[in-house]
Amino acid sequence: MEIEDLCRRIYEIALPYAEKLPSPAAYIDVVLGSDFPYSEADLWKTFKKIKWDSPLTASELEFFHNPDPDFSHCAAVTGIIGFEDDHGKADICRIPEQEGKLL
Repeated sequence: MEIEDLCRRIYEIALPYAEKLPSPAAYIDVVLGSDFPYSEADLWKTFKKIKWDSPLTASELEFFHNPDPDFSHCAAVTGIIGFEDDHGKADICRIPEQEGKLL
């Protein structure tokens, strides 16, 4: 899968969940396998172009690495975290595994 298609898929997965949050989405959690073919920097740069002028404009990608060999070539969107409110509480929306799978 090309990086542009992958980032479009992240957007498509994240958007409906982000819209459920009462606050704007601040972070989109993405888990990457150890042999994932693209760098975090390239993903962020490409995603930044896709999210421009959309409900996810303020969102940042937050990367986690899964060392499990069975997950080595995989990637998944696992959750959306909203901005903190005045009390320091942030809304979190977890994405079911089957819906968040990228590769």
